[in-house]
Amino acid sequence: MKKKYSVLFWTAGIILPLIAGLTIYIIFRPDTFIAEYFYELTGYKSEGVKPNNPFYDFIKFHLCDMLWAFSFTFVCVLIMGTEKQHMLMSLGVCLAFEALIELLQKTYLMPGSFDIWDMVLEFFATIIAMMLINVWRK
Repeated sequence: MKKKYSVLFWTAGIILPLIAGLTIYIIFRPDTFIAEYFYELTGYKSEGVKPNNPFYDFIKFHLCDMLWAFSFTFVCVLIMGTEKQHMLMSLGVCLAFEALIELLQKTYLMPGSFDIWDMVLEFFATIIAMMLINVWRK
């Protein structure tokens, strides 16, 4: 039975967070590169949602990063394997890559802005993904 749902599990863990993150960028952050690229492809441009509250700020500035980290974790584990030692290697790769991206933003070698909360929340998303994968594999 588990094998029957394996493709669905991995696809949902990789594709759905990417679609959700892309949607957030398009709706909430129309000034970003990815939203502008979407506009060029489709002709749709969002005016952006502009409420001013902490929940909105969390969605706008952090949720997409968490979704990307979640998806990246699924990709790493899918490539490296679900055995315990492989999952630990995947965890190390994910956390190192996420930290590297933020540090590159801090040094202006990559577009974006360094945010310690992004690192914390990406770590949290990676751990959640690892826990889901661990429960699924048993």
